[in-house]
Amino acid sequence: MLNKIKTYCRQKELLQQGDRVLLGISGGADSVCLLFVLLSLAGEWGLSLVPVHVNHHLRGEEADADEAFCRELCEKQGLSLLTVHADVRKLAKEHAWSLEEAGRNARYQAFYRIAEENGCQKIAVAHHRNDQAETVLFQLFRGSRLSGLAGMEAKAGCLIRPLLAVSKEEIETYIQQLGIGWRIDSTNLNGDFTRNRIRHKLLPEAEKISGGAVRHIAETADYLRRVEQFVGKEAEKLYRQVVTEQSVSVSGLAKADSLLAEQVIYRVICEVAGQKKDIVSEHVAACLDLSEKQTGRSICLPYGVTVTKSYGNLVFSKGKQPAKNSFFCKIESFPARVQLPKEQCGGIWICLKLEELGCDTKKYIEKSGGIPKCTYTKWFDYDKISDIISLRLPSKEDTIALYADGRGKPLLQFLADEKIGEAERKSVVILAEGSRVLWVPGVRGSEAYRVTEHTRRILTATIHGGKSDGTQD
Repeated sequence: MLNKIKTYCRQKELLQQGDRVLLGISGGADSVCLLFVLLSLAGEWGLSLVPVHVNHHLRGEEADADEAFCRELCEKQGLSLLTVHADVRKLAKEHAWSLEEAGRNARYQAFYRIAEENGCQKIAVAHHRNDQAETVLFQLFRGSRLSGLAGMEAKAGCLIRPLLAVSKEEIETYIQQLGIGWRIDSTNLNGDFTRNRIRHKLLPEAEKISGGAVRHIAETADYLRRVEQFVGKEAEKLYRQVVTEQSVSVSGLAKADSLLAEQVIYRVICEVAGQKKDIVSEHVAACLDLSEKQTGRSICLPYGVTVTKSYGNLVFSKGKQPAKNSFFCKIESFPARVQLPKEQCGGIWICLKLEELGCDTKKYIEKSGGIPKCTYTKWFDYDKISDIISLRLPSKEDTIALYADGRGKPLLQFLADEKIGEAERKSVVILAEGSRVLWVPGVRGSEAYRVTEHTRRILTATIHGGKSDGTQD
């Protein structure tokens, strides 16, 4: 196994002579294996190692025991462990991240900071072949583009993944032969997490169907990475020809190969949205379909992105904050109780409360008598909210998602379709995150924030006004 990793490191140019390498170590089998692999390579490559452990403080005494284990393990090898303590629950709450996202962001932020402080040329993490297979399947199920299906890169800047060459089984066999123990993270056994279900259910079944399935998936990812790099170079040429600021030439796209056109559209959406997460093939297809429609037609995409057909171009824009002279109330803490303008809404109240589930979502829903279906109470998945929400009047940039993947309509168009008069459309109060509408009280909630079995925090919004349906007496 060690020879396989050495060959992989040479092929992918992961290590150079004399590198100072930061090593992320959690105490699990994978990171323990990476530690001893790098120790074995240190002499030949002249490496110096800086082991770093990030304590997420999510598992109480178990997390502290992981830290102690890593410190003792490193001391036995003559290494000093650097530790970082991160309040992951607090980070998740502040940034509206899931715990998994918050933990990952905390780790990598610490790794890059400590690498710079200690003059490390490389940051080594312990992702292996099975992790790669999980990633590819997860991205496939989400409808990801070529870059997602290519999985994790062996080298991304200073970040390296030497263990992508080997499987989980090889890793555990290697450290067992060395007589070294490791820690087991209990959350890795939790079936509520999507990756755990892929790991413990799908991949074992795949191996039964075709021996070597994990290896084959990882090899396909490596092949697709090379394809993605080639396509990326060709797409860059097309991008320079057809994109001006946030406008894309429809005729230029029509003349190009469809695969390259899709790559360009995907890139523009991500640039305007400001991130790649949750941008999938359906959004790209919707833009290409729009390119064949008449001038003036538009579609709404995640993160408040609107795409409009304007003569010979697709124009991409992102929603702005409403005008300062409109009713506007930020909701920065919970519980919250806001009285709406009397002139528009008769002075009714909107009450909001945030609840962290103490049991799984299904049990909570059953205990609560089901998800509210009435128009005066709505539930929202708070972990899908990434910014401060507000109660305010509509603006022309607002959009509402009518489908779970984020597709929808401009809000004013939706209200018109609901037969709400022009004067009333301008005075209705909405609950929104930037230009993304969560709820039009009494009318419709957004599908993008729907509560699912994976929801961990529920935001409840209720109209209070006197009668049972929330209206005024």
